[in-house]
Amino acid sequence: MNLINRKDELFSNAGWVIRAKLLLVGSLMVIFALSHFFGFLKFPLFPFFIATTLEISINLPHHWLMRKIKNPEWVFNVTSAMDVAIITVAANTLGDLGKFLALLLYPLVFIFAGVVMSPNKTYFYANQGFFMLAALTGLEYRGIIPVNESLMIDFSGGERLAILLIVFPIYNFIAYFVKYLADLFRKREEQLVDNAFRDELTGLSSRYVLMERLGQAVKRAESLVDYSFAVLFLDLDRFKLVNNSLGYAIGDELLMETARRLQRCVKSYDTVARLGGDEYAILLEYIHGVDDVGRVASRIQKELSGAISLSGHDVFTTASIGIAISGNQYHSAEEILQDAHTAMYKAKASGKARYETYSAEMRPPVLERLELETDLRRALDRGEFRLWYQPVISLDSQELVGLEALIRWAHPVRGLVAPADFIPVAEEIGLISQIGWWVMQEACTQLKNWQRQFNGRFHLTLSINLSGEQCKQPNLSAGVRRILEETGIDPHNLKFEITETVLIGSAESILDEISRLKDLNIQLYMDDFGTGYSSLSYLRRFNIDKLKIDRSFVSRLDTSERDQQIVRTIVTLAHSLNMGVIAEGVENPGQLMILKGMGCDFGQGYHFAKPLDLHDTDALIQDSFKFSRRKRREAS
Repeated sequence: MNLINRKDELFSNAGWVIRAKLLLVGSLMVIFALSHFFGFLKFPLFPFFIATTLEISINLPHHWLMRKIKNPEWVFNVTSAMDVAIITVAANTLGDLGKFLALLLYPLVFIFAGVVMSPNKTYFYANQGFFMLAALTGLEYRGIIPVNESLMIDFSGGERLAILLIVFPIYNFIAYFVKYLADLFRKREEQLVDNAFRDELTGLSSRYVLMERLGQAVKRAESLVDYSFAVLFLDLDRFKLVNNSLGYAIGDELLMETARRLQRCVKSYDTVARLGGDEYAILLEYIHGVDDVGRVASRIQKELSGAISLSGHDVFTTASIGIAISGNQYHSAEEILQDAHTAMYKAKASGKARYETYSAEMRPPVLERLELETDLRRALDRGEFRLWYQPVISLDSQELVGLEALIRWAHPVRGLVAPADFIPVAEEIGLISQIGWWVMQEACTQLKNWQRQFNGRFHLTLSINLSGEQCKQPNLSAGVRRILEETGIDPHNLKFEITETVLIGSAESILDEISRLKDLNIQLYMDDFGTGYSSLSYLRRFNIDKLKIDRSFVSRLDTSERDQQIVRTIVTLAHSLNMGVIAEGVENPGQLMILKGMGCDFGQGYHFAKPLDLHDTDALIQDSFKFSRRKRREAS
């Protein structure tokens, strides 16, 4: 048949063939990409997307070229050759996925070509023979199909070769696909088993393995008189600080390095496991007494006490260790692990960086602590927190000028719980930020109510304590701005109290976030001044508005000349920097007299009033408003 006369036939056939090819390639790309992202297949994405992009870009202009040029067969031959090249590259770069693509797409390339080139099959196969042999050679080299002599027969007619080329690869594709699925399921099963037995991050034994071996140890101790074992429960003391300040990647490095150091401290038959987070457990077998366990615990403390270099950071950490030693009282793995956990809590409460051996006296306090944690987690949802307010008094005029918001916990059983009893627990279990935001929202809402009540005729400031965890949040200033907008209070009436320890050694991002609070026209107070590092650079950098002298100095003003000198120095320093001074803990007239003589501006303490609930605070504000109005009338 004449080549020119076949142009229309080639063009009409090629249209749907090209669309089918693009649909096939696009579908495969989506299927394999989704399989990769969901973890069913693992392969390098870059060569996969390059191959599919080339395949689509080659075929898109194909249809247009066949219509425009005089020799459409040449276009199809070149495109088919490019298809073979792309599939060959994929087979050699994408591993098992490449084999799938090759086995599926090699024969389909020639099936499509055969349809387009019909009816002159002999001419087609003669022209395509070179590419087909190259494909077969590549398949054989990759070990995908065994090429035998029957495939290399004379193909001048082409029919027999075509049948073998189409059927044999597809048959092998199905066989290989079944084999690969079996291998895939086997690998996934092995991975699941490995995950059950090994901690993914550290490679240590999992909790499951520990409990199995611990259960076996309990049974062995019951049947063998001379067999003893011990369990060590470890918790890193400063892990949360590392995570928050240096990031989770550094935290993971610390966990892995801790695992390596723990393994160096035990014998080969002992079990070191990671239980989760920064908690580890160690099963020591065949011990000869308490001293053996103590030596291992001391060795661990020594291993962890040195500097740990992590991505350019020198990190120092310690561990609190609880020890439980086998005995007749244990009949399950859970019991002895729980007692080791209890002893670890005792070690933390006793100052951290130490180990404690379990005794029966430890259980009640630990159980009480765990109960407190559980109740604290529910307190926010149950609305059990309350705000109390302590007045701030002008020492010159004796008038109420502000309030400090103080949180209390109205526990349904324990009654009113003071901050000192639950704030440290909230910090340890990560609730302090949520509580801090609740305090801020509630206090600002109440301040707006008081401003509305007096319609601008009585100006009160409200002080709120910012915790270290709140200051570390990158959205601190944005969250404060949102609360200001919601409540509509004047930012100038809001004061944030920050301790020196929050500022000293903080990351630059944290310091910048605190500086943004000043941009909102909020005043900053330096709380507990004199108890920390007292760095003057922070007073200058953050433009601190007032210093609060710690109550430990004020309480001894009338008995200690040294404390008087310290307070006088702080007052002089503050005034020289144009800052106000508030003295905390003023409890008697003698302290008040000394503070006034030194020129201290404001005071708080039981001499003026204890922290008051909302009802009593309202009454105090009403009385103060009447007192101020009477003084203004008398002055006029």
